[in-house]
Amino acid sequence: DDIVKYVIYYFKEIEDNNECCTIKDLDITGNDLLNAGFSGEKIGEALEKALDAVIEEKAPNKKTDLLTYLL
Repeated sequence: DDIVKYVIYYFKEIEDNNECCTIKDLDITGNDLLNAGFSGEKIGEALEKALDAVIEEKAPNKKTDLLTYLL
């Protein structure tokens, strides 16, 4: 099936390029955000925003860049 082949190719390319596709792949953690002054639900929201920024290439997946982007 062509769709299955495309999906497999797409995920292989993501893996080969070490691209960020989950919050766990981010170079920041909830503790980093807590230390930066975030609390409660705002931590999860900020991690989602950071992930979106990395995927959309609005910010590199580096701790200092992501904190700057979020603050």
